[in-house]
Amino acid sequence: MKVYGSAAANERTDDILLVTEQRTNRIMALDVGLEWSDSKACLWSWAPEEDKAVPQIHKPWFALLNEVKPIAESSKLLVTASGGAVAIVDIERAAATWYTYVGGNPHSAAMTNDGTVLCVASDGNMLGAFRSEESATGPAQVLRLSDAHGVCFEPRSCQVIALGGQKAIVLSWDDGASGGSWLTVQREVLLPCSSGSSKRVYPGGHDLAPSGRLPGRYYVSDLDFLWLLDVEGARFEPFPVHGRTSDIKSISERVSDARTVVVRAAEQWWSDTVEEIPGPRRWKLPDSRIYKARWLNGDH
Repeated sequence: MKVYGSAAANERTDDILLVTEQRTNRIMALDVGLEWSDSKACLWSWAPEEDKAVPQIHKPWFALLNEVKPIAESSKLLVTASGGAVAIVDIERAAATWYTYVGGNPHSAAMTNDGTVLCVASDGNMLGAFRSEESATGPAQVLRLSDAHGVCFEPRSCQVIALGGQKAIVLSWDDGASGGSWLTVQREVLLPCSSGSSKRVYPGGHDLAPSGRLPGRYYVSDLDFLWLLDVEGARFEPFPVHGRTSDIKSISERVSDARTVVVRAAEQWWSDTVEEIPGPRRWKLPDSRIYKARWLNGDH
């Protein structure tokens, strides 16, 4: 895949972080081997305002990009925006190849093994399934999920894990070939409520991401702590890391070596910095508003 400007960059896709940068409203691919104050650190970017595949009338749907996940062997990106859109972006073309309007402040998305896009919306309080071969259509199925913020697809078990409010739900996935319901709730797991989080206006979970080094475990952040969700055991475990774990907006683990990075809200809901946990590395993108960061070679 030759899209990042140089052969060297393309050979080091392990060293690329994808970020949602809300000040300029674009997705950026950044080299962790360089200081982000160096313009050469930005290897690729996509801005819906500049994408001719998105008609002008639909561009407001892409306001405040808030999620990016690599799909299709990291050749495409799954993107959501607070303005209401969920989209698939082709990296080589730097263009949206599919999108639809979800509304209700979409916060995350995932793709199933048959290409169905799952999307959660926090204000819409919903988890929806959308057929990605059909343009600008409504959801094929919707389930209510209060304050929905995270969703992941587990291909080995054909399960969907979704995060909303103070619980995670585990669902079975059926592509509809049997004529049955696509999404069926199997169980719910309540998020532990601390003395601090109980005083918050919105005390629920925020980010949900799989752990490659711990199969069957998912990282979950709330406003105060990081947790590991044991899907089969139906329980939350404290994340074993020292230091501050509050206000984390995103967490991502690299497949090759489990190197883990987070974005921690510094001003309102964003930050100009991505940091490694546990570890000393920090990458600062000057004059930016980063909401989430995901490894290009991550498991999402």
